[in-house]
Amino acid sequence: MTHPFLEALDATRRDAWDRQERAVLRHIQQIRTRAQHRSSLGEWIRISSIPEALGCFLFALVRAARPAVCLELGTGAGISTMYLAAALGVNRRGALWALDGNAAFLALAHRHVATLPVEPRCRFIQGRFDQTLVPTLQRLRTIDVAFIDGDHTELATRRQFPQLRRALRRGGILVYDDIRWSPGMRRAWRAIQQQSPAGSTLDCGRFGVVFADARAA
Repeated sequence: MTHPFLEALDATRRDAWDRQERAVLRHIQQIRTRAQHRSSLGEWIRISSIPEALGCFLFALVRAARPAVCLELGTGAGISTMYLAAALGVNRRGALWALDGNAAFLALAHRHVATLPVEPRCRFIQGRFDQTLVPTLQRLRTIDVAFIDGDHTELATRRQFPQLRRALRRGGILVYDDIRWSPGMRRAWRAIQQQSPAGSTLDCGRFGVVFADARAA
């Protein structure tokens, strides 16, 4: 049985989407383009949002893993949120819990997700991560897939990792964006690797992956 991570890589590499998936991905790209050209935040959205290739990978990962619970730390403009929520919508199962500390960003993400041509299956939580993450994890109890792209400081990244790892179910996956964004993020990623069992992390250049079960990697 192929691991969902490998399935996602293969689907992204081969551009192997069915008709519904292709329509959803095309819609997301149209929303991204429109936001970049028509919004006063266009330049910020262009610079800060995840690239299309990473978005397609997240979409494929959620499609393959079919998670019951997804978590996103840091919605930004909601581009990554759309990829995650859209995959859950196509799956017709699971829910995304999207956390961000900036009310304006969260509102923008909510508007973008609301345009999806599938049921978005997304809940938004506004507040500082040090005030919202633990209560959210306590409420959810376990998570299947998490995308971490919020507080890009070494301290926050290292503090959040054990909290997320404890909640990650067997076979679950954490995806960390921007692991080379700064010296602090590089140190944080090295610390995560050192705290994880051998073979349970994967450095993909821009982003890093942590597998809850080392044998799955």
